[in-house]
Amino acid sequence: METAFGVFFVFLMVFIPFSKTYNLDFIISDEGYLWYGVQQTLRGKIPIRDFRAYDPGRYYWCAFWCKLFGESLVTIRFSLKIFQFLALITFLIFISPRLEESIVAILALIVLFLWSGLIHKTIDNILPIFSVTFLLSVIDSGNAESFIIYGLFTGITLIIGLNHFAYHLFALLLLLLMYSNFEVSAAVYSIIGLSLGMAPFLFFLILTKTGRVYFDKKIIRILTRKTTNLKLPIPLPWNTFPKNSKKNSKIIALKWVFATLPVYLVLSITYILFVDSENLVFNAAIFMAIPYANHIYSRADKSHLIGGISPLLLSIFALFSINFYLFTFLLVLILIVTYYVIWMPDYYPLISRKHNLNTHEVSINNQKIRTSRSTSILIKNSLSLKERCNGKGQMVFLPKLAGLYAITKTIAPIYDTFSVYPPINKEENQMLSEFNKTDVQFCIVDNSKLDDKNSLRFQNTYPKIWKYLQTHFKRVSIEGMTSDFHIFARQ
Repeated sequence: METAFGVFFVFLMVFIPFSKTYNLDFIISDEGYLWYGVQQTLRGKIPIRDFRAYDPGRYYWCAFWCKLFGESLVTIRFSLKIFQFLALITFLIFISPRLEESIVAILALIVLFLWSGLIHKTIDNILPIFSVTFLLSVIDSGNAESFIIYGLFTGITLIIGLNHFAYHLFALLLLLLMYSNFEVSAAVYSIIGLSLGMAPFLFFLILTKTGRVYFDKKIIRILTRKTTNLKLPIPLPWNTFPKNSKKNSKIIALKWVFATLPVYLVLSITYILFVDSENLVFNAAIFMAIPYANHIYSRADKSHLIGGISPLLLSIFALFSINFYLFTFLLVLILIVTYYVIWMPDYYPLISRKHNLNTHEVSINNQKIRTSRSTSILIKNSLSLKERCNGKGQMVFLPKLAGLYAITKTIAPIYDTFSVYPPINKEENQMLSEFNKTDVQFCIVDNSKLDDKNSLRFQNTYPKIWKYLQTHFKRVSIEGMTSDFHIFARQ
């Protein structure tokens, strides 16, 4: 494929759909959590130190584009589309020429684009494309520069996410173990690159005095919970369907994907070790796919499957050079799975039945967003409460309604703006102290089940806060709000 044509093709593929959907829907929980963090970053606050946040890289990426084009939800979405565009261009320039046929490169671009997932997850979902590119360079040349550059990139991923850093480090160790021709110097060069890549983040922690908070809020919290996510049972074909769930082709397809991925990885490693290790794109993709399998199974749902599957997709397209018929079979299979798991559900607003329900227009900071009736009611109520506060009190939105802070342009008086995990006693006491220290006038609580578990309702995960609200606040009845949403007003 000619590079100029490829760049134009990727540009159209990324930005034409975006031009039709940039103002469609708003996920108050996850997307709102990112947006609120970007707002605070623009105001000079430090992620993790001053407010609960992902690792800081994505906030500074989005904030940079907001500085250029203005602070808004649409600008944040646009900045993430730029990241997606750059990742696909990286694939086009460095990986696609090794796939031998232009049609394979085009199909790979389309499939990778379709599996990019929800827009606020773009950085996590598309980052492995860059990773495979750098790992491919190491396998291909094996010289000092390639190890330093991959180490450098691995170090940089630390500012994007601690989990990404761990995955890249694991892929490097796997590579060094499986390629016996690499000398000890390869590890030395990798360490040099790692040191250089990690330096900016370490300096960030030191200069912003965030190191202790990062260690406490990120590392200790993970070690205490012994998990990075709320666990879900792995959906497998032989598992029974949960009560009240509909048995349909999408769920069946998802189950088979989760069941076959480990088999595919084991067969792939066996192939590399005992049959053929000359397909470099395939090797690089598999080495990166193995650690990212942890992301997929850490919370076995569709969102995390999308977040870790891009290396696996790349490995399948690399199989074209092995056997055309095998590739054809796998391609048909992957397109079918793409249709049932990704295309049909919620990720493509122009055709999804769910998004066709987004007929309610609401103004968010002078921009019109089309969303669902329930979301529009929630947004309008939060704005109404802000007017009632009239600058003389504060509002709290729990447990995962951080987007309402962004919409109302208010600063959360509590640190934990995404309080879905059952807290340790220290964390709940901290939130209780924050309530007592600030003049909270209103509080909106989503008390619905999380993962369909009654034990994960907010009233059960944060019983002290729930009791405090019942004691010092009174519930306000709002028409149109479901019974799981509670609006409390200070007595």
